[in-house]
Amino acid sequence: MNNLKMQNKLLLIAIVPMVIALLVALAIITHLQANAVTSMISAVVAINDMTTHIATAATEQSSVTEEINRNMIKIRNVVTQLLASSHETTQVSTDLSAAGEELETLLSQFKLS
Repeated sequence: MNNLKMQNKLLLIAIVPMVIALLVALAIITHLQANAVTSMISAVVAINDMTTHIATAATEQSSVTEEINRNMIKIRNVVTQLLASSHETTQVSTDLSAAGEELETLLSQFKLS
């Protein structure tokens, strides 16, 4: 029995350092995993921030595009009005020219003495 007790003690003496080494290794692995998880969380937060910035920029760009579109429609309407006015001005000029020619014809019939 003494021999068995001695073997058990020797076995414990041999096993305890191995168990301690395993516990230390487990602690190191746990620490590394915690660091990795922290890094992943930081990366996810950074990605979320970037996504928010991109969404905000896209919204702003959409607003600017809509404003440009509204301004282009206003410009088109002004150009259409100017074109109509130009046609009216051309017609008035033509009418005035014809009236001037008619007046000249009428005036040529009168003779000053």
